Amino acid sequence: MQATPDRLIEVGELCAADPKLSAALSIVHPPTVGLVMMQVREPVCRERFYLGEVVVTRCEVLIDTHRGWAMVSGENKEAALAAALCDAISRTREPEYSLLRENISRLCDETTERIDSSTRREWSDLAPTRVNFEEFE
Repeated sequence: MQATPDRLIEVGELCAADPKLSAALSIVHPPTVGLVMMQVREPVCRERFYLGEVVVTRCEVLIDTHRGWAMVSGENKEAALAAALCDAISRTREPEYSLLRENISRLCDETTERIDSSTRREWSDLAPTRVNFEEFE
């Protein structure tokens, strides 16, 4: 869900272009836009509460016997279908899908690196504002 939609769609299109996959693919639940309740945790008391409703798009596919499901934030039917395809393909073990699984793995690695880099930048921006309470004693 945290992959960039453009990159996710790019990998999804690559997967959908595979002729073996096209023959085995069936869409169980087409991309549908809806609302889900967003649950968050309050940071002090660590209690959960519902913040409100969030727009999402969900999709479910089947490749042979491998079910793939996805929910992406916002109204993006292409990204939801692409994510569901990636989920289903990542569950396969057949050798004919190995190249597709490698592309999906690369997408996951890129996404992880982007998130980690963003988190490191955020923490480095916050570091100068850190208060050392031991200095006040």
